[in-house]
Amino acid sequence: MENLGSHLQKLREEKGISYDKVFEDLRLREDQLRLIEENRYFELGHFGFAKAMVHKYAGYLGADLDEVMAEFKVMVPENTKKQPVRGGGSKSSKIMLSPNLLWLLGIILFVIVLGAILWYAHNQGWLKTPEFLKPAAADTTVVSKPRLPQEKEPKVDPMREVQKEVTKAAAIPSVTPAQPSQGVRQAVQDSTDHIGELMGPSQVNVGLE
Repeated sequence: MENLGSHLQKLREEKGISYDKVFEDLRLREDQLRLIEENRYFELGHFGFAKAMVHKYAGYLGADLDEVMAEFKVMVPENTKKQPVRGGGSKSSKIMLSPNLLWLLGIILFVIVLGAILWYAHNQGWLKTPEFLKPAAADTTVVSKPRLPQEKEPKVDPMREVQKEVTKAAAIPSVTPAQPSQGVRQAVQDSTDHIGELMGPSQVNVGLE
């Protein structure tokens, strides 16, 4: 076998198999197949990984596996370490990020954006405190004291008041100084009609002596 890569490429073209067909059947990408057909095995990755792809591709094309693998060992010794990629870095290296890291970065970015929006809205006065978060207003209800029942003023009896006045007037006698006559004092009688003065003329026309 003069050239392993060219031999595999020739088998593929003779059978009319496209790169897309190989990808559907083996899940080997076009760029990987081209590296195999161009004998650029060091660019496929680790020795074991490159050996597995060549074996799988050769078996798919119906090549003689013993002959293919023998030629592969000659071109890529097992103790050979992975060589640096040729081409001076013409192809940009791909950074594989785990889905969990992508989710974490997305959540952090969302929180930052949401926080910035809320902060701006708060400064603009667009946000209002919900009613259930506002402090309860002080109770200003004035509780009126129960009204005590007012004591009823006693009714004034006019006749009773008249009697009281009469009694007070009668208790103070009006004494007229007696004229001295032969050393004997005569009793002075009070004939003042106090009741008549207070009560007015008698309704029954009865004179008071």
